[in-house]
Amino acid sequence: MKKYEEMFEDVTSRIIANLEHAENWKKPWSTLADGSVPHNASTGRPYSGINWMNLMFKSEKFGCNGWLTYKQATALGGKVPKKTDPNGGCEYVWFISRSVYKDKKTQEDKMGFINKCFAVWNVAQIEGLEGLKEYKPPEKGEGLANELADRLGATVDYGGDRACFIPSIDLIKMPSVDAFNDVANHDATLLHELTHWTGHKDRLDRLKRLSGFGSTAYAFEELVAELGAAMGGNLLGVPYEGLQHENYIANWLKVLKEDPKHLVKAASLASKAVTYMMENSEMEIQQAA
Repeated sequence: MKKYEEMFEDVTSRIIANLEHAENWKKPWSTLADGSVPHNASTGRPYSGINWMNLMFKSEKFGCNGWLTYKQATALGGKVPKKTDPNGGCEYVWFISRSVYKDKKTQEDKMGFINKCFAVWNVAQIEGLEGLKEYKPPEKGEGLANELADRLGATVDYGGDRACFIPSIDLIKMPSVDAFNDVANHDATLLHELTHWTGHKDRLDRLKRLSGFGSTAYAFEELVAELGAAMGGNLLGVPYEGLQHENYIANWLKVLKEDPKHLVKAASLASKAVTYMMENSEMEIQQAA
């Protein structure tokens, strides 16, 4: 099994194990999305997609979210531990890279894509490092999710008793602010709906295949929105409060158990949604390479 496939299965199995205990299902995202972001400690840029999820989990044992490749670590004066050392062992980050190859028949250059994995070590494993860079979220203030919505030009209508995005009229509905337990709960909910908002046909056009409430496709979009809320809140320094719904949980389990790559796809779509929001709100955040 390839390294990136092992990563997919490991992260998916951890999510599945948590989802099977419904009362604790949100724990992986809510406890890890605490404002500290898995990032490249040489550039300060955050990781995204499945790498964000994997390194969130792997960072727990080190108490640190900074990661470096061997080349970056040595360039910063660090000594990377051997695999046999007590603190040895590395993790991997996965990327799809463009590749040019010769067509066998025409001998013309063609563009293809290949999977690439790079070994990374947590900065807590490496001795002698100097000049590390940490990820710094935008300056935080109350109503940050509303500021993001305003910058994006999203229409948010307050009132009623439910939060939802209505694609037919391109409108986000939110309960009164007073209906939420705290600001973090409100902001996480609005980030969830803003992730749905990015899927509109005039933006990322992700919602066209949705079917009725309770369907697998509907639940998958809810998973994308949950990850988008967690990732977006993580980047902005907004604590994440999960959305509990037994129908989503049951369907997420079904989807994830069918194929670990479903989680990779959901994480990728969530990253695209968050990138869209950050870039179009002029809160540009470069992802780690």
